[in-house]
Formats: sequence, structure tokens, C-alpha cells
Amino acid sequence: MFIFAPILSISFTVAKAAGLQLGLQHVSYAWALGPILLWVLVAYVRRCLFSYKLEDATRDEATRQERLAALSSIRQRGVQIRNGEPGSQAELDAWEIEGDNWITEAYAVAGSVSATLRARLETLDEMGPVPDRVPEISPSQVHRTEVMSEMLRRIGAYLEKHQ
Repeated sequence: MFIFAPILSISFTVAKAAGLQLGLQHVSYAWALGPILLWVLVAYVRRCLFSYKLEDATRDEATRQERLAALSSIRQRGVQIRNGEPGSQAELDAWEIEGDNWITEAYAVAGSVSATLRARLETLDEMGPVPDRVPEISPSQVHRTEVMSEMLRRIGAYLEKHQ
């Protein structure tokens, strides 16, 4: 497009000046400016769009850093919850509720950062081993700990890659 407009304009002017019989006898030289003006307009629009995109990127960088900080905070809280040691059935029930709330909150924060990250957290196709320091109390607690550990691993990998 960028090379076509000047070539068309110059060709039109040369053909008109040479008196070529291309049906251009009744066409004004002013029409030669059409392709050039179109070319300038397209260049101007592209420059404006680039400028807006650059401004958005600068503004979005601050937002991105805030969201990554929120994701890091969620990860820290998740580690504390996962490493908790419930001593009674009541504490285990409270720990499970807190873990479920953390998982839901982690999905939301991850979704605000990246739809792909959220999808990776929601669909755990594989789970690594639970750290040795985490106590095993009941089968449901072990499973929730495995899920949280894998989510924490994936969030940590994402943060390392994007910060």
C-alpha cells in the first residue's frame, strides 16, 4: 500500500503529461494528489495508532505489576495455608474451608493476570509430590494439599517467568 500510492500518482502525472490516450484527457491533474493524500492519511492513522498503543502499554505495565503483586501475595498466603497443621477435626474443617476459599480466590486473581494461567490452575493434569514438611492428616487433606501445592508451583513458575 505504501509504495503503490506514490507510484500511482507519478504514473498518472507522467501519462497525462505525455498525452497518452488512456481516457485521461478530461481528468484533472488534481486527481494525482488523491493517492498521495490517501498515503499520507494512512501513515498518519498508523502513527496515531502506534502512539495510542504505546501509551496503553505504559499504563498497562503499572496495572500488570499490580496484578502480579496480588498474585504473589495470594501465593504467599497459599503457602501459609498449605503448611498449616490442623490438630483437631474442627481445625481440619476450618483449614479445608480456608483452603477452598484460597483456591477460589487464586482462580480469580490468576484470571485477572492471565486467562491461560487460570486455565492451567483449574485443569491440573499432573501433580507433583507434596513437600515433606507438610503433615498428612486425612485423605481429603492430602488431596487438597496436593492440589494447592501444584497450584502454588504453577503460580510460582508464572511469577518467575513474568517478573
